[in-house]
Amino acid sequence: MLRMMNRRLACLTSTGGLVLLGLMCGWLFTHQKAPAENRRSLAAPTWKVGDWWDMEESCVAVLTPVIHWEEPYRLRYKVEAIVNIEGYEAYKMSLTFYSPSGRPKRTRNCFYLHAKDLSMFQHESLGNAGEVVLQDMQTPGQPLWTGRFPGCWPVFPLIEEQRKEVALPPFEFRRADGSVKPLGEGQIFLQMECEPGKSFPRQEVSVETMDWGGQQRHVFRVMFRQLRTDRKTRRQADQRWLADIGFPAQAWMNDGQGSPNTSWTRLVDTSQGLSFEIPRPRVEGFVVVESALE
Repeated sequence: MLRMMNRRLACLTSTGGLVLLGLMCGWLFTHQKAPAENRRSLAAPTWKVGDWWDMEESCVAVLTPVIHWEEPYRLRYKVEAIVNIEGYEAYKMSLTFYSPSGRPKRTRNCFYLHAKDLSMFQHESLGNAGEVVLQDMQTPGQPLWTGRFPGCWPVFPLIEEQRKEVALPPFEFRRADGSVKPLGEGQIFLQMECEPGKSFPRQEVSVETMDWGGQQRHVFRVMFRQLRTDRKTRRQADQRWLADIGFPAQAWMNDGQGSPNTSWTRLVDTSQGLSFEIPRPRVEGFVVVESALE
């Protein structure tokens, strides 16, 4: 599901030339790494039971005679409860698909996010009767990579120019008291392909200015990259967050030509309402095209 890049400028000249150039071209410093104390940050949003967000989504349909983008469909993410899991306070968030006529279908997924940093650390797949048929988990406090939205999910706070990688052994679950929880039947680890010797996810943050709703808005962009051991990007996914919404405004993933993971998502409504329309991410052919970071 998501990936990004920012342009940098290098100058090779004498020390005196650098000083002179700095005086003449003040704008140059806007392209350089900001001091830590000047970097913008976004704290973890606070949710309450009953909050919901409606997302419009489309992905590339490949199991058809002709590859095409699916007709956009709607999904609702809703905070159902605040619970305690192994010592962690967590939001329980349901995911419900809606039919083209606007009628809700059966909820098939629940996600659990740490209230402290909004890291996603548990997912449940539900059966026809609402029973849990599969449970995925990881230790809270880490960025997540398992697939397209919301399978790529950040850990807060989001800090401009900061990178975060999976810091703990990905294939274990540590309780809040530090003990390791052994997994039982029907339980698996949430991270995908991040054991040593393969690849691992990384979260990178930048701040963009977007013209949305006739107004310039500062948007926190989160890029997730699945890196190979040679540090080259294997797959990439992106999200854009606005401070006053508390949920991703846009998300997309590019996973190669003809992949069903190539998709885009945008926020279309919330329980608090939206004062402007968030545009769909731009696509060309079967690729989502948005500016990227270096």
